[in-house]
Amino acid sequence: MRKAGAGPPDAGRAVQNGFFAYVMVVFLFFLPPFPAAADETDLLDRDVDSLFDEPFAVPGTGEGTAEGGETVKEETGENPAAVNVLSDLLRRIGFSLDAYYFFFGGVAPGFREAPWFGGGRADFSHGAGGGMNSGLALDVQVSKYLRVKNDFQFSLPPFKFLLNELFFDYNLQDYAFFRVGRYSFSWGISPNYPYTDLLARVPTGSSGGDSYFARGNIPLGIGGLEFLAMTRTGFVSNINAPDPDEIGYGGRFNLAFTWADMDFGFFYLKQMPFRQYVSVKSTVFDTEVYAEALLSMRHDPWSEMKFSASFGFIRFFFGEKLRLNGEFYYNGESNVLRYNPRTNIREEETVPFIGGYNCAFNVVYSPGFNGLHLFTQCLYAVNEKSVQLVPGLYFDPFPHIRVSMAIPMALGSRNGTYYTSNADKFNRPVSLVLLVSLSGSYRYSHSD
Repeated sequence: MRKAGAGPPDAGRAVQNGFFAYVMVVFLFFLPPFPAAADETDLLDRDVDSLFDEPFAVPGTGEGTAEGGETVKEETGENPAAVNVLSDLLRRIGFSLDAYYFFFGGVAPGFREAPWFGGGRADFSHGAGGGMNSGLALDVQVSKYLRVKNDFQFSLPPFKFLLNELFFDYNLQDYAFFRVGRYSFSWGISPNYPYTDLLARVPTGSSGGDSYFARGNIPLGIGGLEFLAMTRTGFVSNINAPDPDEIGYGGRFNLAFTWADMDFGFFYLKQMPFRQYVSVKSTVFDTEVYAEALLSMRHDPWSEMKFSASFGFIRFFFGEKLRLNGEFYYNGESNVLRYNPRTNIREEETVPFIGGYNCAFNVVYSPGFNGLHLFTQCLYAVNEKSVQLVPGLYFDPFPHIRVSMAIPMALGSRNGTYYTSNADKFNRPVSLVLLVSLSGSYRYSHSD
């Protein structure tokens, strides 16, 4: 929920803030450039390192050491648009056991009031913290037709036991493929505004419930059909068992031409708007371009259609050392489509997105030594005159050790969303996050 601001700045100050934001973006662009995702994390969060994720890197890849010292890579997340279901299931019979570890510590000082607003001495705060977590994942290919995977994670302080994944895959004579259980799953393309990831927009914060899926894929020529049922218990009624109203249904059709990849999808849940989307991505003159559109409408009764759309690009330079990403997004769902007032679904599902016109620009520079990455992410909400700027870097000075730094800043209007709810979990308009982490993984695998 947005916090009340201290009142809008005068016209001169608004212009000054906008010019300051513009100068900062240009200045950082011409420095050895800098990708930080704007997650609401602090030093005590389990996924603290997500603040330093590249906003348009290949998701879910990690390195491990196989038996005999061979280095291998495994995809730990899932981007269904890029996953070949056949190659994922038709593997040799056997199993793999993965162990992974992550230890971190750091500091996070910052100002509770932006220094450039003036008006007296800014309130300074600081904090320090650390934590550790480890996990075990067992992946068993029982036969050509059946695969089972479970992934557990332990973390402290405080002690938590988490079930990341538990699911089975079943291959029905190569005509259809089914996956049932708990696992990571997403739709959409945009690395900045995942508004077409309809499954992720089902609320989590109000319930604490887990997500469970039943999904089927049917290959059809140059594409395929996907259908699913999903429940996240507890956000409407009983957290221990799904209510019929808490089960959502969706489908997606994919067409993979040589010149473009297209997805058409929809998702229906009684407590939320009915949403349909289309996404297209292609490569034009060595530049990856993508576009998405979303149509939302309320039901019971059916009325009030709203339209959203985005367009973006990703371009690599200097042997992929320099990566640029820009995106324009129009959100037509602002302050509409309100549903059952007895729940806070409306608040949960719309918080990540700002109404009206939005722009994003990301720069990542990887010079190629010690894993050094310099990055900057800039998000600009045009209607609110609000800017979020997150420059930073990370590098690996020694094996298994990473040093990361980011400076989340909120610029522009004091009433803007990025000022009242920004990348810093405590909503400080400017802060510094310095993190040192130690991580590693090991894999043992066996096949017949």
